[in-house]
Amino acid sequence: IIYPYASADTDACLRIYNKLKDIIKSNPKWVNLVYFFYPKLQETLTDIQKNGLCLDVDYTKKIHKKYVEERKAILETMYKKIPEISYLEEERQSLITDADMEKKKPKEDQDVDIINKAKKYRGTRKDGLPKYKFNFASPKDKKYLLYYMLGFQLPFDKDYLTDSAISNGVTEDSVTWNDYKADAKSAMPYLESHYDSPAIKLLSSYSKIDKAIGSFIEKLPPLLDNNGLIHTTFNMAVTATSRLSSSGNFNMQQLPRRDANPSHFNYKYPVKGMIKSRFKGGIILNIDFKTLEIYVAAMLSQDNGMEQILINNEDYHSETAKKIFNLPKDKPVLKNVRSQAKSASFGTIYGESAQGLASTEKISVEKAQRIIDGLMKAYPGLEASINYYQEMAKKKGYVETISGFRRRLGTVRSSDRSMASRALRQAYNAVVQGSGAYCTNTAMININLLLKKAHMKSLIVATVHDSVVLDVSPDEIIPIAKICSYCFSHLDIPEVVHNPIKSLDVPDELKTSDTEFRFPLHGEVELGTNYNNDVSYDPKELKEFKSPYWYCKYKYALLTLDESFQNKLISEDEYNTKVKILEKNKSIFQQKVA
Repeated sequence: IIYPYASADTDACLRIYNKLKDIIKSNPKWVNLVYFFYPKLQETLTDIQKNGLCLDVDYTKKIHKKYVEERKAILETMYKKIPEISYLEEERQSLITDADMEKKKPKEDQDVDIINKAKKYRGTRKDGLPKYKFNFASPKDKKYLLYYMLGFQLPFDKDYLTDSAISNGVTEDSVTWNDYKADAKSAMPYLESHYDSPAIKLLSSYSKIDKAIGSFIEKLPPLLDNNGLIHTTFNMAVTATSRLSSSGNFNMQQLPRRDANPSHFNYKYPVKGMIKSRFKGGIILNIDFKTLEIYVAAMLSQDNGMEQILINNEDYHSETAKKIFNLPKDKPVLKNVRSQAKSASFGTIYGESAQGLASTEKISVEKAQRIIDGLMKAYPGLEASINYYQEMAKKKGYVETISGFRRRLGTVRSSDRSMASRALRQAYNAVVQGSGAYCTNTAMININLLLKKAHMKSLIVATVHDSVVLDVSPDEIIPIAKICSYCFSHLDIPEVVHNPIKSLDVPDELKTSDTEFRFPLHGEVELGTNYNNDVSYDPKELKEFKSPYWYCKYKYALLTLDESFQNKLISEDEYNTKVKILEKNKSIFQQKVA
């Protein structure tokens, strides 16, 4: 029965291939992508998916109890501090009461509208609660509360409007509370940064806790295979930017980020801590490109100023701040000034406007514009590079990354000015993100090949954005760290290897010829007893410990003290005293065996 379909399917694929192969062969970069890069990437991702991640079942049970308790506590607090929730529920109950009263009238005298209004609030939801209760998982309920009842406002911008509002062409004059988002990605962060309201903070906290429970803490244990491993899926061709995505059983890329404040609930009970090593005494190694977007932007623009800072391995954002604000070269940069320079640098790459920078840094739009202008003046090559890719988008309707991948931006030619402007802002970011993804994936492919060639026990278990995550056997940490570092800093990509030296001061180790140098892309290795508690890797200091597991424990104890001090949870005297005690007891950690 199946063979006619299977034969036709094969025939159709072959016909498509014969039509496309000459087009592919006309572009050397496409030849590399189709015949070399993507097959290798698919093989690597297949290995990663097969390897799986080891779930710490006991820890998962522990935090499940804590998260359920925290969710309940937040819920109780919300009912106390946001009386509007109770008002809304009482209003819905009144509709039910009115409908019941209406039903007692003779049928010919009944008001159908009153009866129908109450229908959606009768019965129980899937979570067992009455339908009239406020649904904290419902975007519509949250929007009604935030924008209609409490009166909070979002900017009239596509980032904050629902897809239906955009497709229906809602104008600023006709927009309603239901046209705005209440999502965790854009709307809630904006409200948190612009309103000092317990309602916003509580709703945001509840949403994060509830998602952690539903998407990970309760979801992952049933997914365990016979070896105690969980498996997700990584997709090559889903995102518009060519970055990998994660789906299947769970989304690895949506694990909540590590919190850096020891007083926070997520710091004490991190969801990422559920992932541990499968090896006795093993660790989770994470390597990633720090500020990859800056490195890629500098490589694309070939701006001498940007390149030299990165070649010198200086603090890029501090040096950039000095250029923007004309600060003395030998003086330290204030924290808030560095933050403004950093936000401007990344914002420019992401296509952010002066209004966006002003919102992020809580400064005036005029000052934000001066900072952006100062950045462009400091790095003229960057401005020229942005203009080049925006012009490419206008002329061709797409931009192209260093791999040859094309991001189509059809709306750049739209008659809707806001849509065209949005596409233009996306142009440079698409090139930077796509090129960065190509660098990360190339490094990951090479790491996987070397692990297999050397018959290592250690395995790649995940990749998240600019990072590669490995489950490492304790006896392989130093060689694995060397392999990872080498692959991240020695990418066999022409755009990375062949950069003109010009008037740059380039050290010999980066020179690939008398006139060219290898761009100083490099990865930073971190180790952890689990996926959350990662610490800096110092191979020399690691050798002082009998167990890498206890090296991580010691370093994380130091990190916790430092973060407690940085967040003003302990005084400087208390911090110094505790550090001295910990350092005095370092030998205890050094002698322990996992």
